[in-house]
Amino acid sequence: MKRVKKMMMGGHIFVLCLMVIAAAPVVVGANNHGGSGQAATEPRMPLIETVDDLAALSHLADSEKALGETIIQRNLVASQGWAVLGNDPELQMLWIIFGNELGALCYPDMQGIPYSPLNLISLYISKRSGSDYMWPFFEAVTIAQIAAFELPEYYKRKLHFIMCPNWRGWTDEERLTLRFTKALIENMLSDELYQEALEAWGEKQLLRNVTWIGYINLWALVSKVTDLTYDPVAEPAPSIPPEVIENMGGANEAKRQQLLNYFYSLGN
Repeated sequence: MKRVKKMMMGGHIFVLCLMVIAAAPVVVGANNHGGSGQAATEPRMPLIETVDDLAALSHLADSEKALGETIIQRNLVASQGWAVLGNDPELQMLWIIFGNELGALCYPDMQGIPYSPLNLISLYISKRSGSDYMWPFFEAVTIAQIAAFELPEYYKRKLHFIMCPNWRGWTDEERLTLRFTKALIENMLSDELYQEALEAWGEKQLLRNVTWIGYINLWALVSKVTDLTYDPVAEPAPSIPPEVIENMGGANEAKRQQLLNYFYSLGN
């Protein structure tokens, strides 16, 4: 529950899954089927998990290190992905702000709800990316959430069909989400599929789902360029109870208002 509370304090939706895992260095290789038992290579960039890690970076100015220290002290670095971004604290800050707003805008959907649009987008993009970090993690998260939501065991087997958008076992919305994501990523979105998505989601949800596709793809790119590898032993997937997700509405609304106030304060 400590990790759930940390997640709630951060106000992130992507952080719901990615930040609540341990930030320990990878000690076991992993692939799409779990740990391989072989030693994994170190990431291409150092993981900035502590103030000492930050102090060792010679390419940062003192002001950047001060910002990075604040981020660390606020417990916003609890996964390899966020730790890698610590090599550029201002970029890390930008991602935190963006994650806050996007998560708040997308709520009540989130990738912690098994086979919701955001969950399916996260699974599809992660699987397609070939990232040794993203797909194994989101697969583990979804399995954990299926148990948390007390869904039938066969829901786990649906994961085998993530790359099969037209599979008859999907619901209409699940099928639409996967078909839309696939078409957009492959630059094959037809007018007919766009209209189908528009009728199902409306203008705002459609645009927010598209933004989520881009957001998850950004994380996949970071994990690949820095050569992150998911270790299911050292980084167990979180399990977020449905009641926690249901109670996030107030916090997300407050975060949205805070960011709106910040925007208006900027002036011209």
